[in-house]
Amino acid sequence: MPNNIAFPFLAATRPGVAGVDPARILEALPQAILAIDASFAIRYVNMKAEEFFYASAATLIGAELSELIPADSPVFALIRQVLRTAAPVVDHGLLLDSRRIGQRDVLIQATPLGD
Repeated sequence: MPNNIAFPFLAATRPGVAGVDPARILEALPQAILAIDASFAIRYVNMKAEEFFYASAATLIGAELSELIPADSPVFALIRQVLRTAAPVVDHGLLLDSRRIGQRDVLIQATPLGD
């Protein structure tokens, strides 16, 4: 499988400006990004996640992941694997099926953030 690399483009740069706001980078990515804690509660979503789940960040943040996708979804097994091994996992061709989003074929990338 080819590596997936994202290059958010800075339209204008100013000399002397150190760093870029990480939230702006996450918002610019074309993938839905969700940060999930160990109890499967959603702690962060970017705009693409809002679009994917047809809900605002205010609605999604604090919700349990099982409110969006069924608890028996393979996504939960992948997240448990990340929690257990502290190593990233990738799986493609997963079918997400829920009343909120319908059926969607997705690629899931899960990675630990650490403390």
